[in-house]
Amino acid sequence: MKRIITFAFVFLSLISYVHLSWAVDLESSGQKKVTVKSEIQRGDEAAFSAAQSADTIDLLAQMDAIDRVFAINKQKNADSPGFLLGANFGAWSALSMHLELLKNMHVRNYDLAHKFAINYFQQFRDLQRKMKITDDQLMETIGFKQPLMDAIYKWDYQNKTHN
Repeated sequence: MKRIITFAFVFLSLISYVHLSWAVDLESSGQKKVTVKSEIQRGDEAAFSAAQSADTIDLLAQMDAIDRVFAINKQKNADSPGFLLGANFGAWSALSMHLELLKNMHVRNYDLAHKFAINYFQQFRDLQRKMKITDDQLMETIGFKQPLMDAIYKWDYQNKTHN
């Protein structure tokens, strides 16, 4: 009997401790801290996910999905420079990946998608320069390394955007 009472006391104490540690001050700010890094990540994820949600072969649908990401964030006044950098990066990386996969197929809107990819690429590189974010900082923020940097350098060279 003593064991049961001791167990019950320990169990209730543990539950009380866990409950109190989860207590939230309802007067505290409910806002999440927004940083340039979190905005870049948010933009990248939004644009890349939008493109991935569309049919792989339907490049026009991918471009439309990406365009909606930009429009929604602009409408909400949530299109910070960090978000735009990340979104242009995500849009470029998603489109360039699909363009590479589809380059030997005769897919409608391939040339248009390539022009859009060039635009997204130039936009993200321009914003990156203006914000003085190095390639290493960008890769650390996005979470990718060498293969993506190789693609960036290749596009820099092809599109004459490198400095």
